[in-house]
Formats: sequence, structure tokens, C-alpha cells
Amino acid sequence: LRSRAGGYLPSFALERQYKQHTAPAHSVCMGSRPLMFASASWDATVQIYDLSAGQAPEKPYRTIDGKTDGKGEMQGIYAVALAKTADHVLGCATVDKSVHLWDIRTGGLLQSFANAHGDEVNDIDFHYAQDVMVTVSDDKTAIIWDFREGSALRKLDHHSKEVYGACFLGEEHQYCVATCSFDKTTKIVDMRDKSVVRKLEGHQDDIIGIDYISSKSGGMLATGSDDGYVHIWCTKTWTMLHKLDSKEIDEIIQAGRKKDSQSQNEVKRVKFSSDGNMIAAGCSTGVVQIWSGLNTGNVVPFQTLRGHTDCVFDVCFGKDPVSGAEILVSSSHDWSSILWRQSK
Repeated sequence: LRSRAGGYLPSFALERQYKQHTAPAHSVCMGSRPLMFASASWDATVQIYDLSAGQAPEKPYRTIDGKTDGKGEMQGIYAVALAKTADHVLGCATVDKSVHLWDIRTGGLLQSFANAHGDEVNDIDFHYAQDVMVTVSDDKTAIIWDFREGSALRKLDHHSKEVYGACFLGEEHQYCVATCSFDKTTKIVDMRDKSVVRKLEGHQDDIIGIDYISSKSGGMLATGSDDGYVHIWCTKTWTMLHKLDSKEIDEIIQAGRKKDSQSQNEVKRVKFSSDGNMIAAGCSTGVVQIWSGLNTGNVVPFQTLRGHTDCVFDVCFGKDPVSGAEILVSSSHDWSSILWRQSK
């Protein structure tokens, strides 16, 4: 595949589609020790797949079923994430206002934070160095937790509408967490005193997705919105680096398709590739949009992945341990997840 900037870029190809869920697949995350991914659904299950062999497995090696394994405690799942300080711990944010922690080695329930919020819990993330997690909810709050002790440390109430996404900002801003909301803003909050360090504006609709990656020149924060745009911010200066339009039809990538096929597109969750050079967005039109060139500053549309038949709500990247190829997994409201692999 040749980008508008010129030069060969290895493209992604659909390797396998998984249809183990019985309701929309709403979230996906990837772990690296060993390489695996977890697909979570409104059906209250998490399907876990082992990718360490360097090829797509035929089926999950473990299924966590919140309706049975958790003694009926866990309902539909809105988000999953792996703890960075304990990579066997899988966190689930759920429709039942609760947060559940599972051991992916055994499939056993470690801990439940019942009624952690006053409404549905939309997202979860873990701190890079501390046993700390953040959850956000339709109750307009974010809560910082010590997940080892099972205690709430801070409650953040800086948004005026539902909070849908959150992420920690790495070593660069080790005491900060970013939250995005239906109030069309993203706020950077210092967890020590709950002060708002920055308020990021520019989106014209609900902000759904958020992700952070560190870099030598300063980190980047990405937000994705129902307005169809992805905004990428420099976390050193808090200036907007790029405003990416998912509705823009690239004449090379989209050749032969109707010009208005993406005109109503909404961006859901967004993720950086492991090397920070690409950003992927799950889209309401059932596609994954990928842009490349973040490391050079010359960002261009790279590829549109087609294979789902309904909204793609979440995406994640990983590196194949055998070939070194980039891997992408997408989860969709068509009840499936797709494993995509980049050619070398």
C-alpha cells in the first residue's frame, strides 16, 4: 500500500474473525506476556485468545462468564483493561454500575467493586507503575482506586455530563489522569489535589475514545468523538498536533466507493500502535480507520479495514512475538472480533 506521502507501507489483512459472543462486542484489550487479547461483550463474557504461537488461534483458550463464574454478579461489559503492575489482572467495567477484577490465568474472580458508581461504568484504565486504576461512569464522575486494597482514593467530578473514557498519562505526567465526556471536553486532572491541569476543547459532539502514548519528544494524547474527528494533542505543550477527519475519503484508499459512504461516520474508541506511528479508530460505519506518520509529523490516511457489518467500538494493537509484525484487533456490535495482521 502506498500512502500519499509516498513509500511502501505494509498493509493489514484480515486473518480471522471470531464469533463467540451472543451480543455486541464492545471492548478489546491486548497483553504481551504472553501475547493475548481479550474480547468483552454485552453478553457478560470475556473471550481470551492466545497469540503467542505467531498465528491466529481457532478459538479462545478461556472464557470468563460473569453470569456463572462470578455467581451472577457481573452483567454486560462496556470496557476491559489489563493491569500494568499485575498483568494477570483483568478489569471489567460493567452496565451494573460495578467493576470486576478477574485472574486470566485461572478465570477466577479476584474482586468485585459492587455499585462502584451511581450509573453504568463506561471505561477502565490502570496506572503504569502503581496499583491504581481509574473508572468512569454515566454518573458524571471518575474514581481513582487502589485495586489491591479495594479502596477508593479520589472521586473526580469535573464534568457536566456522562464521562465515557479515561487514561493515565505515563511517567511524563505520573500524577495525572485524562477523562473525556459527553460535555465535549477532555480534562487533565492532578490526582493529588483533584485540580484540573488542562481543559481540552474542539470536538463538536460526545467524546468516546481516549488513548495516550509516550515519546522522546513528549507524549501524545488522542481523543475520538461522535463528530467524526480524532484529535491528537502534545502532552508537553498541550497544543493540538493533528485534527483527523474520519469522514474524509482518501482517493487512493477509498477508490471506487461512493464519496458519501463515510459522511455520517462517528469515531468511537481510538488506539496508538505500539511504536506510536499509527492511530486506529473504531467507527460507527463498521470500519477501522488507520492513519500513519505520527512519528514524522506528516500524518496521512493509511488504510480502511472492512470486515465488520456493524459499528466497530474498540480497537487495540500488539506486536507478534514470532514475526515482529504489527497486529490489530477490532471489536464490533456485529457480535464479533477480527484479528488483522500487517504484512512484513
